[in-house]
Amino acid sequence: MLIRAGNVVLHTDAQVGGSVYVLGGALDVDGLIMGDLVVLDGRVTLGPTARIGGDLRIGNGTTRGSELALVEGSIISGLTLPVEQA
Repeated sequence: MLIRAGNVVLHTDAQVGGSVYVLGGALDVDGLIMGDLVVLDGRVTLGPTARIGGDLRIGNGTTRGSELALVEGSIISGLTLPVEQA
């Protein structure tokens, strides 16, 4: 799933079968993301019932989370996009 703008809410009973990429906008998570959650820009809030089955990778943007949110993989910050040199 790719989020580029707007507000997306994953409610408690929602489930995403793969990874989620946030390139802008806002994501509120209370459900399950089976893959990675990659935040390159935008705002992400992990609620108390949020569960990330893979890694949480954080670049620019704002990421907040409840102490009850579960990230089963690693939490990696300082993520940047590679820049191609001409």
